[in-house]
Amino acid sequence: KCEEMKATVIRHGETLRRTKEEINELNRMIQRLTAEVENAKCQNSKLEAAVAQSEQQGEAALSDARCKLAELEGALQKA
Repeated sequence: KCEEMKATVIRHGETLRRTKEEINELNRMIQRLTAEVENAKCQNSKLEAAVAQSEQQGEAALSDARCKLAELEGALQKA
């Protein structure tokens, strides 16, 4: 009976050790994935800022082109 208890204790000890290793591995994975998420959020913010800037530049270029077109149409009517 004592031998059975020793074997059970050893088995439970091994199970506990493996479980702790698995928890540590999962914690490392969580840290890695959290860092990846933060990097993706940062990248997303930069892309959103670039899109907003491009939209502003596009609107400015379009406005400038419309002004030039109006000037050319006015000059054409005078000619």
